[in-house]
Amino acid sequence: ATVLLVAGRVPPAVVQAGLEACCTTIAASPFVARRREAFHLASSWVDSMSPSSPRWDSAEAVASLMADLALRRAQLGELWRLRRGDAAGPASAEGLEGQLSGAGIDVSRALAALDELMPRATASGAREADWRVLEAHARAEQAASRRMGGAAAFAAALALGGMAAYASQ
Repeated sequence: ATVLLVAGRVPPAVVQAGLEACCTTIAASPFVARRREAFHLASSWVDSMSPSSPRWDSAEAVASLMADLALRRAQLGELWRLRRGDAAGPASAEGLEGQLSGAGIDVSRALAALDELMPRATASGAREADWRVLEAHARAEQAASRRMGGAAAFAAALALGGMAAYASQ
């Protein structure tokens, strides 16, 4: 689906309708089970794909998967352009390749497929749209990292305060 979205061969609404039709089957698939096991993610489309979970909501699962596909589409489109010699943008080719392969995408196979299919990534405004997605994702990751860093600093301060109080006794 990611390659077809990048290539502009299938509109996102068609992909979403297909996902809605087979959401329960996807959720029970070995692919989702492997992703859940491999990544141990708590807030991803993989996590939302568990019909046995008390918070299962197929509409939410499809929306989460579509959001992930939008990110992967932008990453793959930008990587394809960089590999074809376009000037650097907000993300490096190495970083994009790592993120895509980390998400379970066979990058070399996806790039080869794009070489065969490619009108969308060269369409007017496509690169700028992909940059907006990539930059928004980077900002969200930085915000999450700052929240985690703040929590770690707070925990360290509590621990040091406790040790200081203990040492003063």
